[in-house]
Amino acid sequence: MKFKFIYQICIFLTCTNALVLAQDNSFSEKKEEAESISSAQDIMSLRDPFRKPKISRQKIVLTSELETIPVQEFKLNGVITGPGKMKAMLIGPKGKTYFVSKGDKIGLRDGEITEITSSKIFVTEKIINVLGQEESLAVEILLSKKGEENATEFQQQQE
Repeated sequence: MKFKFIYQICIFLTCTNALVLAQDNSFSEKKEEAESISSAQDIMSLRDPFRKPKISRQKIVLTSELETIPVQEFKLNGVITGPGKMKAMLIGPKGKTYFVSKGDKIGLRDGEITEITSSKIFVTEKIINVLGQEESLAVEILLSKKGEENATEFQQQQE
């Protein structure tokens, strides 16, 4: 008795599915599309979700000594104001003095000085996150007072 009832339900569901599929004219197109997508070659081309993505790093040509020192190791010693633009006086880790202006390249991560104010320098560096995407990292080099260590702040920005 139970089996007969289950058998009748299965036949009913099969018939209703057949009617629905018959009404849908685009079923064959969808079926072909699904078959083409599910080929083994397409599946093998997908990225393995359990591995870190391959990061394509471009070789960066260093053009100045400023690009060989991490941004965090610079100390802002002073700011020079002028009629055209502001310049900043940075001291490197070995005590060497550098004069920089807006647009200069600095740091190991392709950083660029984006703004100079009377009390700090804003540097935007490019980093690669865990997903292999490039992001901007905003770094502030604050004016160091006598006897103080360099103060740098980091703020990550999504591009």
